[in-house]
Amino acid sequence: MIFDCHAANRDVVISEEFDEFAWVRPEELAGYDLNAATKVTFAAKGFLPE
Repeated sequence: MIFDCHAANRDVVISEEFDEFAWVRPEELAGYDLNAATKVTFAAKGFLPE
């Protein structure tokens, strides 16, 4: 299931499971090491070529 949402703010809190996060433009996504499920989701949203 894929859905869009709007955040009340842009404050990001990450758990110790992650080292960092980044706000990126859709055209920059192909340059990231994304897992297979994320690639499928982003492609379905039109952010990556299928």
